[in-house]
Amino acid sequence: NGDRVIYALSPSETDGLIRAIESDYPPMAYHAMMNLLGSHDTSRAFFVLDNDPDQLQLAALLQFTLPGAPMVYYGDEIAIDAPSIPDSGGNVQDDPYNRAPYPWPDTTGDTYPPPNESMLDYYQRLGRLRNENPALREGEMITLVTDDETGIYAFLRVDHAAGNAAVVVLNNSDDMQSVDISLDGLLPDGLVMLPIFEADAITTGEANTVLVLGTSGNVWTVTVDSAFVAPDAPANLVTTANDGSVDLAWDAIESAAGYLVYRSPVATGGYELLTTTTDPAYADDSVVNGFQYYYAVAAIGADGLYGDPGAGVLAIPTVAIDGVFYPGDDPAAEAGAIPGPMMLPLTIGVTVDLSANVRIDGVTDADGAAVGVRAQAALVPGDVELDAADWMPMTYTGETDGADTYTITFALQAPDTYSLVARFSTDAGQNWTLVTYTDGSLPTLMVEPSDDTEAPTPPAAVSIRRASVSGVIVEWEPSASDDVYAYRVYRTDEDGTTTQLSEVLLADAGSFKDRAVSEGARFTYSVSTVDTSLNESEPLSTDEVQVVQGVVPVVFNVTVPDYTPDGDQVFIAGSFGTTDYPNWDPAGIEMEQVDATHWTVTLMLPEGANIEYKFARNGTWEAVEKGTECEEIANRQLNVVYGEETDELIVEHAIAKWRDLDGCG
Repeated sequence: NGDRVIYALSPSETDGLIRAIESDYPPMAYHAMMNLLGSHDTSRAFFVLDNDPDQLQLAALLQFTLPGAPMVYYGDEIAIDAPSIPDSGGNVQDDPYNRAPYPWPDTTGDTYPPPNESMLDYYQRLGRLRNENPALREGEMITLVTDDETGIYAFLRVDHAAGNAAVVVLNNSDDMQSVDISLDGLLPDGLVMLPIFEADAITTGEANTVLVLGTSGNVWTVTVDSAFVAPDAPANLVTTANDGSVDLAWDAIESAAGYLVYRSPVATGGYELLTTTTDPAYADDSVVNGFQYYYAVAAIGADGLYGDPGAGVLAIPTVAIDGVFYPGDDPAAEAGAIPGPMMLPLTIGVTVDLSANVRIDGVTDADGAAVGVRAQAALVPGDVELDAADWMPMTYTGETDGADTYTITFALQAPDTYSLVARFSTDAGQNWTLVTYTDGSLPTLMVEPSDDTEAPTPPAAVSIRRASVSGVIVEWEPSASDDVYAYRVYRTDEDGTTTQLSEVLLADAGSFKDRAVSEGARFTYSVSTVDTSLNESEPLSTDEVQVVQGVVPVVFNVTVPDYTPDGDQVFIAGSFGTTDYPNWDPAGIEMEQVDATHWTVTLMLPEGANIEYKFARNGTWEAVEKGTECEEIANRQLNVVYGEETDELIVEHAIAKWRDLDGCG
């Protein structure tokens, strides 16, 4: 938030961050990444932690037990007293003070205190701990506790193949905490895990409560002679979907102590434990009809170790549909006349509504849409089969004699004879019930051409304003016709495929930007005119264009403090994505003075470049810009793109302070 304070993460935030990093890297890289508490680019960890040896030990314990390779910046292991020091402006500087020489005992003239032997011993114990336990080097990490109120963070590291495991408990509060540790299913029962520091042992398969001193932590480890081997998943999981329930059954495993049943709304991921059972079958009555559920089952070994679940199997509980009908044609009511075809003239904005009803006894007679029902409809041209129809969702609009009513509005685009068709599903779209009239026919709509059958004139002219990687801008001059409704923009690829990109309404007409382009591609664009009777002119085409990386005029405008001396020269320095300009040279690019406090310069930069830069005076970094409190500011960043309305990019900046003039150090 700009206050230059590093705020501690809570246990849950820490775990979330670790998991986010884990998801970004393959396992081999993840377990080899450097775990750093500090370096020559940061303040010393001991200084950041207020010279508190307990805090440093706690941080080191986390560093050595997380996945990754702990990298110790020399001197941290002896709690070297090398604080960052404020400069003349009061801003704390880490460099060069974080490069303090190591206080070797055979050197003279050293102003640093002797090594903290207790801290050194602590680091050495952590090094031996990690060396003796492969779980800490390559093992899986399983979160056990994240208690933000008490400051407890606990996790398990386990290497199944090596038969090695470690439980890590960290206490970031000032008070001793009592922590319940459950390892059920994660490790075989009956293992005795011993602590690295003084504490009671942990026995797996039993209830364990450990005590951890304030601002402290501990590690319990165990190694056995053979691998931790979990049972395979049961075979032949079968699901049977019913009304309001799903039955599961699978092959029994003779040596299994029980089974774990998991459920998820999706096929991959999202599985949560539903129940534990000793039988090779289970009935799930906590489901909702019309929704899909994936089930997976794992076995529990005789030693209490949980196996991995098998592949998920889909089930969709469903309820039978008792009837579907269009308004006025309810088979359960007195039969009425089947409506004849509807007729509409084709004009701009003409629409047609379709309503249909679904009846499920004991379900749809309640107010509101029945849960788990899906309704779709299609406007099907005469030459299109139902299987190829473009189905769209319908919206619940009310009740009709114990049935739910759904409605959709279709916009009509072309003359034809259409079938208006609705369908319903109660098993997530696996099966559909088609709605027909009682005689088996479908509602029919005849859309007739307008009396106006004359196409409008094409646009007066079509051109390409720019064809660059940020988009191709197509521009056109208006049609001479007085009944124009819209313009249609088409693109023809090199293989001859033509695609309509957009229909631009008259009020927005004049240009269109095609952003779905890549460098080197070649296209031909064309624009046609559409009138209020939906007649379309012949398209008017451009010449073929090739997409290139453009060169963008970038105008940098900067406002400087009003006390900037007359006669000083302002420069812009940075990395500009091209060799046409100096790289981070504070005297490389002069800006032009506009008035006493405003300077400007225009650079021709490659489109798409991500550049970084700063402002300085008189060609030296001693006069570089600083923040409002004299702090070092991050490099200014910019993605070079054309302006939306112009072919240049204008950026405005203001400088808060100068390093030399404001005594920022």
